Amino acid sequence: MTMDGAVIGTPAYMSPEQARGEIAAVDTRSDVYAMGTILYELLTGLPPYAKTDETQPPRLVLEAVLNGPPSPIRELSTVPAELEAICERAMARRPSDRYGDVVELADDLRAFLEHRVVSAYETGAVAELRKWVVRNRGLAASLAAVFVLLLASGSIFGWMSGRNIHALLERERTAIPAGRDEHLGPVGQDPRQ
Repeated sequence: MTMDGAVIGTPAYMSPEQARGEIAAVDTRSDVYAMGTILYELLTGLPPYAKTDETQPPRLVLEAVLNGPPSPIRELSTVPAELEAICERAMARRPSDRYGDVVELADDLRAFLEHRVVSAYETGAVAELRKWVVRNRGLAASLAAVFVLLLASGSIFGWMSGRNIHALLERERTAIPAGRDEHLGPVGQDPRQ
């Protein structure tokens, strides 16, 4: 039987609550943390809390787990910000800040692979549109071209209409007033007078 206070597991892959021996607090979010540590190692090439690729005594690793998060991924490796955000959320110190279960973690990883919005990184309409454009570059380029053509056509139409209206107003301004004949002057009057 495992009792409260007993620490069981591989220290570098334990959640903080597991490292503290809080057996009652260990749940699916602790599993999410463990999956995050595996992702961390895949991204950095080092297990969490390791300073180098040399093996450290389990007691030192356990102390590091209890004292704080591992070194930021960006200090150890160059990876997309979205993957870093997924890993950081999976390895959040507080269980309530982690994914609810490994399915949610897998959904965000799948979203990253499919160029969709990753919930751990960014959400909203602008993010959705940007990701849609990345996934559908050809269609997005075609729609952008149609939009530019419509805009250009509207501008040309507006310019031509304005020019035609200006020409009509100019003709109207210079037109012969009603009741006058250009050659005779006022109606019925002889222009020689």
